[in-house]
Amino acid sequence: MSVLYFIFYRTDILYIKLSFITSFLEEIQTVVDLNCNKVRLIPILLVGIGGSLFAATRFGREVYKHKNFTAPAFATWFIMSWSGILLPIVIGVAMLSGYNLSKCKSIISEPYRIYNQFSVGLYIIKVLPLCFLLDGTVFLASSAMVALSSFDVTIILLSTTPLTYLFTYTCNNQNFNIIKITGTILSIAGLTVMIIQGILFHPPGTDIRMALASSVFLALYQISIDSIFKRRMHPLQLAFIQTSIGIYSLLTFWIPMIVFYYLGLDRFELHQIPWQSLLLASISIFIHFSLVHLSHGIINPRILLLGRLLAVMLNGIVDTINQEIEFDSLRTSATVLLVTSLWHM
Repeated sequence: MSVLYFIFYRTDILYIKLSFITSFLEEIQTVVDLNCNKVRLIPILLVGIGGSLFAATRFGREVYKHKNFTAPAFATWFIMSWSGILLPIVIGVAMLSGYNLSKCKSIISEPYRIYNQFSVGLYIIKVLPLCFLLDGTVFLASSAMVALSSFDVTIILLSTTPLTYLFTYTCNNQNFNIIKITGTILSIAGLTVMIIQGILFHPPGTDIRMALASSVFLALYQISIDSIFKRRMHPLQLAFIQTSIGIYSLLTFWIPMIVFYYLGLDRFELHQIPWQSLLLASISIFIHFSLVHLSHGIINPRILLLGRLLAVMLNGIVDTINQEIEFDSLRTSATVLLVTSLWHM
């Protein structure tokens, strides 16, 4: 009787349980689909991030092979100004995906609202430091590439992740992690060897220090995005940040460009600018930063590391073939230390 009673009178309980199981399975399927999409994205982002960094450093080095052009400030202004076109592209893609313009505006302005109103002051406070840090990163790397090979610049950029952990650990009291501390120590040892190598073979070693400063600026930039916004951001919001940096560069970086020109630190004439190499470097940097920003919070940061490592490997092969570098004991030791440090991060 109890069985008949359950079948005929308590089917509501059975229905609720079946509904719960069905919804649970649907949720699992959603997670699996999302993970599958991420898995499909990984090789694309890996090749895109690594390939674009490789191309940017190759074309950036080609720019300075022209004897009459030594102008990192002008190159930075020209290269970074292109970032201003990212947001319209991303908005166009979002609208094709079903977003309307008002929803895009709402998503973009959300991190800068006070009492549900967009605050220009809050926007400036949050975004201006990012503009300064990313422009500084490109300017310092560009200055280093006047004399350094593409391989040397990219291998030093590998220290960005260990430096990020070091700054976060010292400033934010992050939990002690012996493995990451070991990676940081290895990275610092590798950088020290690179500096010694630079002083011995590229005296007074200013270019190596410029590349190291670029890595420090990039590490501070990555920390700043996470600490200022403190959450995973929508691709539209990240595109807005990069676009803001591009507009900031366009409107303000011409000032140091003119100062450097009249001080004789930037040397160029308009008819001698290597426009083709400079444009290709600009496109490569634009693609690289766009992929890095739009994938922020979506993929594991190790993919970014592997992308940089891919750029290092490609630059090492090309520079060795072109006889731009020689793997002496110091450069080899520094490379081994810096690459090994990544596996501890």
